Amino acid sequence: MGADDQSKASGRRDFFRGAFTRLQETALGAAREFAKASAELADAANAATEEVPRYHRARPRAGDGDSVRRVVRPPGALPEPRFLQACERCRLCIDACPENAIFRAGPQFGAGIELTPMMRPDQRPCALCVDVPCAAACPTGALVPLPSADAIQLGLAIVMDNLCLNTRGESCDACLGVCPCPGAIAAGPKGVPRVDADACTGCGLCAHHCRAYPKAIHIRPSNAEPPAPAGTGQGVELPNR
Repeated sequence: MGADDQSKASGRRDFFRGAFTRLQETALGAAREFAKASAELADAANAATEEVPRYHRARPRAGDGDSVRRVVRPPGALPEPRFLQACERCRLCIDACPENAIFRAGPQFGAGIELTPMMRPDQRPCALCVDVPCAAACPTGALVPLPSADAIQLGLAIVMDNLCLNTRGESCDACLGVCPCPGAIAAGPKGVPRVDADACTGCGLCAHHCRAYPKAIHIRPSNAEPPAPAGTGQGVELPNR
């Protein structure tokens, strides 16, 4: 190999060596920036987690617009203003529900209701657990422990006749066979279901199985006072629907 060829080969080696060194430095710099950003993100997440308890304590509680319940609450819930005052947003009732039928309210419900436990029985009905574990798990009394599933009162099934398939030329009894409460729902004129307010618990099974779209049955939340815990000697207030 002549001197010119050796010079050219050496120049190419130097070029590639320099390019590799620059690429390596760029990659290392990017890795350092990524590690720095990850550490900052972790610090921010930890700080946010530490702020949660203070944030919850500072949240607005019951206000002028909260006297009427706008969402279905878990079994044993106090009337809405007292429930909002007592609930600490701890999610213990959510974790206790074996059917995952309880979840936290989103921001669309407003600051006073956000993160409190609620239910959507038409999407995930209440299983009417015999031991009512969600109410038993509440540490603040926002949910009153109930003696049995018979004391559960979530709300009332409301039938919108104009949406029922029986009024639209299609025979349907999907809601009738799934109700766990004897006498709570039965076929009325033209096959449209009729609900007995004294027997309905608002569990949501009828609404969940409704075949109409939009659904012809929805659950109106109850503002009833829950029964007093066994052994307190207090009376039971009748549901105020």
